[in-house]
Amino acid sequence: MLRAPMLLLLCLAAVFCSAPGPIWATPQEPSENSQPQPEQDEASADSEAAVSDDVDETVDPADGEDSEAEKPLREQTIYIPYSKIRGIFEKEGRGVFIPYEQFQSLWQRARAATHRQPDDPKPPVDALISEINSEAVVEKDVVRVTATMQIELLGKGWHEIPLRLGDAAILAAKVGDDPARIMPSDGGYKLLIEKPGKSADRVTATITYAKAFTKSPGRNSVEFLAPQAPVNQWRIRVPQAGVKVNIHPMIAATEETPPSTKPKENDDAEEPGDDDAEKPPARDETVVLAFVGAAPSVRIDWTPRSEGASGMAALATAQSRQQLTIEEGIVRASTWLQYAISRAELAELQIEVPKGYKVTGVLDANVRGWQVEADGEVQRISVQLFQPAKGSQTVLVELERFSNQDVEQSQLQAPLVRALGVGRQHGQVVVRLAESLRGEVTTRTGLLQIDAAELPAELKQGRWDFAYRFSSLPTTLTLQLQKVQPQIQATQWVEAFVEPEQITLALTARYNIRRSGLFQLAFDVPTDYEIRSVRGLAAGDAAAAQYDTHHFSSDQEGRLIVNLSAKAIGDVCLTIEMQRRLDDPNLRAPTGEASDLQIPLPRVARDSVEMVTGKWIVYAPESLRTNPTPTGLQPIALRDASVGMPVSQASRFPTARPILAYAYAQQDVALELATQRRKPQITVRQLLETDVAAGAVQYKARFLFDILYSGVKSLRIDIPTAIASQIRNTTGGVQDLVIQPQPEDVPTDYQAWQFSGETELLGRREIRLQWEEKLTGLGVGQSKDVALPWLRPAGVDRAWGQIVIGKAETLDVRPKGESVGLRPIDPQTDLIESIRVPGAARAFEFHDDWNLTITATRYELEDVKHTSIERAVLRMVVGADRQTSVQALYRMRSARQRLEVKLPAAFDPGKGFNQNPLRINGRPVPLERGDAGEYYIPLADQSPEQAFVLELRYAVASDQRHLPLPEFPNDPAVQKVYLCAYLPKDQAVVGTGGPWDSDLEDRWRRQLAGYRYNNPNDNQLVAWVTDGIAMASSPTSDFQTQGLLYTFSTAGPPQGEASALRVTSISKDMLDAAIFLLIAVPGVILVTQSMTVRLFAVGIVLFGLVFSSVFLPSLSLQLFDSVLFLALFLVLAVWILMGLMRWFRGPVGGQSPPPDSQTPKPSQPSDSSGTPPSGTPQPTIAMSATESTKASGLFGQGGLFGWSQRRAGGAQ
Repeated sequence: MLRAPMLLLLCLAAVFCSAPGPIWATPQEPSENSQPQPEQDEASADSEAAVSDDVDETVDPADGEDSEAEKPLREQTIYIPYSKIRGIFEKEGRGVFIPYEQFQSLWQRARAATHRQPDDPKPPVDALISEINSEAVVEKDVVRVTATMQIELLGKGWHEIPLRLGDAAILAAKVGDDPARIMPSDGGYKLLIEKPGKSADRVTATITYAKAFTKSPGRNSVEFLAPQAPVNQWRIRVPQAGVKVNIHPMIAATEETPPSTKPKENDDAEEPGDDDAEKPPARDETVVLAFVGAAPSVRIDWTPRSEGASGMAALATAQSRQQLTIEEGIVRASTWLQYAISRAELAELQIEVPKGYKVTGVLDANVRGWQVEADGEVQRISVQLFQPAKGSQTVLVELERFSNQDVEQSQLQAPLVRALGVGRQHGQVVVRLAESLRGEVTTRTGLLQIDAAELPAELKQGRWDFAYRFSSLPTTLTLQLQKVQPQIQATQWVEAFVEPEQITLALTARYNIRRSGLFQLAFDVPTDYEIRSVRGLAAGDAAAAQYDTHHFSSDQEGRLIVNLSAKAIGDVCLTIEMQRRLDDPNLRAPTGEASDLQIPLPRVARDSVEMVTGKWIVYAPESLRTNPTPTGLQPIALRDASVGMPVSQASRFPTARPILAYAYAQQDVALELATQRRKPQITVRQLLETDVAAGAVQYKARFLFDILYSGVKSLRIDIPTAIASQIRNTTGGVQDLVIQPQPEDVPTDYQAWQFSGETELLGRREIRLQWEEKLTGLGVGQSKDVALPWLRPAGVDRAWGQIVIGKAETLDVRPKGESVGLRPIDPQTDLIESIRVPGAARAFEFHDDWNLTITATRYELEDVKHTSIERAVLRMVVGADRQTSVQALYRMRSARQRLEVKLPAAFDPGKGFNQNPLRINGRPVPLERGDAGEYYIPLADQSPEQAFVLELRYAVASDQRHLPLPEFPNDPAVQKVYLCAYLPKDQAVVGTGGPWDSDLEDRWRRQLAGYRYNNPNDNQLVAWVTDGIAMASSPTSDFQTQGLLYTFSTAGPPQGEASALRVTSISKDMLDAAIFLLIAVPGVILVTQSMTVRLFAVGIVLFGLVFSSVFLPSLSLQLFDSVLFLALFLVLAVWILMGLMRWFRGPVGGQSPPPDSQTPKPSQPSDSSGTPPSGTPQPTIAMSATESTKASGLFGQGGLFGWSQRRAGGAQ
């Protein structure tokens, strides 16, 4: 904000600083507000110089000339420390020192100048063109436009109005009644207008400009880069009536009609002064009014009126290009006539075409209309043009002829299109034949055959069968046309489904059609079969035939004609299904006699294709036995018959199976099947479910019948008479009835029952029976025998079954004695149809007669634990604020619907829970709240047999001295539990309490024993708990930890406060200081003691370390660290240093030993009391003074090793 004023002040200060001494400015005019300044001591080191300047003019240059005239110049005094001027102003951040009152004035004026608001809002543009009215008049060779523009002048001064008009000639320009100032600009012109005042003004400018228009046959055009305005109106006048005028862009346009020539009765005389009124259009002109908006350019197109030719006759030649397309039943000819006209204009064209062809069009932009008149054997076309043609003119003539005759053998003469009134006509003729036609030239006159490469560029793109060139007319071209017969090969697959009630034939034919297409397909089918469906089928690269209708031919019996809605060519596929009903008693029931069935073969009509091959597959149900007699058929493998088949219908016949397969070609074929209905084959599987309870035995018998080949009316089961009255039939749709009289083969004490349905029983059927037998007198500790009944199916080919015995929890069931005809099986995996029987204890399987008696013994149940915790990990993070964050993970199984959990007594529900305190398998679950500190975990969705991971998260007010665990009051079975405690780094663990094993003790003992200890971290323990469980989210992803990890473990911890972990810890810094002082201080004190004392002290230290390692492992891990070794190293260093100093220094004070000590005294012999005997010589040791001094320093008292000299000197 103050950058400009401050910059000026800095410049002023720089000028003052550059002077070698004080600078005094000459006063301009004394200021009334100036005050006398105190004189400065010239000898002082901080002398200053007074400087004056025009501050007002420097600070506020934006006040203008008026401000300068109003305020007189006045002197201002600024003080600058002269003696330190270089040190202050020659460094970064230098400034100018002025009085505070002057600084406040400059500051206020600078802020006012910065926030000055503009006096008048400035318009977004200074000038604009608001409206343009343009009138364009078409003259002889140019279009003259008079544009009246309304210009809005919004700003003061000179304005440049863009006129553009870079491609037009300006004829006149006025602004009001004064000549306009126009100057060239980039790509056009611009208008200069001066506006003296500030208020907005509106002026009118009139500009007349012109441009030559472009002439072409049938079309004149002109385009202007005109001035732009939002309201832009154009009036176009063409001095010809009935002219079609187009303007681009045309937002809105209308054509004005000339006034009626009949005078009105009350017409007023034309008043003078109406020259400015718009002139109505005259009868001999066309006037169009259009609005084009702010278009960048305006283009006007119009078709001039034909004026005819005058003077000399036109001289013309024509070049033709004829394209002849011949298809079945239609001939099309397209002829382009390109006229070259000289000397005069042609207002009308005459063209001659042969009779018998329909003229469908004469096309060109300059063609106004055309008429066709018959003239003998030819037709004459008169073509009227919009504008007389001169130079060149092109006309396209379209001819067409239809023919209902068969073109299998016919002749065709190419139509001759002749341009009349021309001196010469030459050109090209090209012929294209349809793929279904083949042509041969029989007559050719005046035509020269050419290669396709010699054709002009317009004809090279097409495919032409014949190409000719001619130089003059007449020409003749006659073609002999012949219909091309299609080349057809067919492959068919026939599936015959033989059933007792009907025979279904499915024919799938795949055609390969070449050379020409087909609209009809012919088939030979048996007449006694009903056509059920005909449809196209897409198979692989073969397209579906477009089926329309079908009918039987009246000329040939059994010939089916299929009509197609689209031409079939290439690979197409079609399928036909037909059916015939059968009423043969030998097929409906097993009579033992065979019936001969003639199976016809539907096939593609052999006379309609070049070659046909096929495969025939016969299907029949298992209930029918067939014996084939083929004629003209080659047997093949079933797997080879379906190779390449587009689709098989076998899925619609579930009971049918393929039994025969044949291949055939063009020869006649026949197939006869001797068919016989098989007798029914019944296989039954029985499952007897026995549920032994305290008061009754529940029985459920399932009979699974598999009835093959033929149906039966009823099924028979022999039931023991003792239970016949108790049995209930629970099978839906099956009625039971006691057979009366009883069959002769019924076993003794059995009763024959008959089971029947609403229809014949065939396939897989099931019968279910239930009954109950009372079981009384079974008390606790008592046993009772139960004989299982045997229900015998009769009239079956094979019967076998299984027995499943279930029991209540208070009962024990065992077979009595040795079972007969039974084999033990697994009741969980070996039952029929993988049936699951809840509570199944034993199971047996039988295939023959059997007998089984079981003994049921009742016991009294003892309550067991309903919840089992297999693995558990608790992560506790102890914070500095005596808050412990807990994450408890339990891998458990539970048969309870709600599991009670009790959190520690210090837990506060208002502060201790986070967003999702309870999760099961990583998914949040609501925690139900009970009494104080009691909560319930919903387990309704958990299976008792499936393990899940329970996660609890909460925070409790406690520290490492007491870490309680969540409690489960229901006393679950708990196995291994790990507790991972994160303690602050400034605390050293010296002991633990509670039923927990510390990893510190294990780690220290294993290290002492020389083993490697791998302590699992908490992430590994969490993975151990969640192993094999599909977790929705990772438990370690959003639980933050901090501090040192200590791991504890236990097996089966007690409930309540007894399970809490108690950790004893002290400050790490205090422990390190104590260790250092206890080792270093005594060690330094012992430096003056003898070696014996020192060794004794070292032994005490070692004993204490070993003792703590064995009995206090947690404390040992804290002791054995760098501080202990540093203290030991320091003591050892002091000992060695003191010993070296004494060794090099010698005796205290540097005195030599006395002379007596240098001369050894002769030793005296000793007696038995230790005195050497007299006269016994003793050895003497001679030692120099230097050696004696060194020995005394090393081994003497207070020496390096602390040995006493008395020990070496003996009695001396």
